[in-house]
Amino acid sequence: MEIHTLLNEDALHELRKHLINPGNKKVIYIICVLFLFLSICSFILSIYYLAMIFLIGAVILYCELTMISKKLIKKVMRQISETYGSTAVEGKIIFDDDDLKIFNQKTKGELCLSYSVMKTLVETKNYYALFTKEHQMTLIDKQQFTVQTKKQFLQLIDKKMPAIKKQIEK
Repeated sequence: MEIHTLLNEDALHELRKHLINPGNKKVIYIICVLFLFLSICSFILSIYYLAMIFLIGAVILYCELTMISKKLIKKVMRQISETYGSTAVEGKIIFDDDDLKIFNQKTKGELCLSYSVMKTLVETKNYYALFTKEHQMTLIDKQQFTVQTKKQFLQLIDKKMPAIKKQIEK
């Protein structure tokens, strides 16, 4: 099966909450909760300045997490502009017997990825995103699918990558 891949700013914004590696997000959330806990403990012990420091630290970490994805989108868009002289990268993906082959239309480059490195399939309103174990992303524009080809695509994912985690946004 051959499908179209597209990377542009709209796609990145739609997938913004998935751009940061889940493991890194989890660590930041744990630290935020720890800071909140320490803030509450400090408040109970009447160490108010320490409670405020921990509370401010938790808020800053949480806000920084939301800002990181916005900064990441800007960085990727600058890299696309610098590398390709455009605002989008297009290509095609071919599902071979053993590998997923990604072809860049502009550079004519080819990247082969083993199906075994694929970890997560994210579905949003307009895109599918395939993430590798190291959190590399390949985007698939859903507008190219008919009801039948979408069904074929999902069956192919199930067949070639049976262990893949699926996340569907409503």
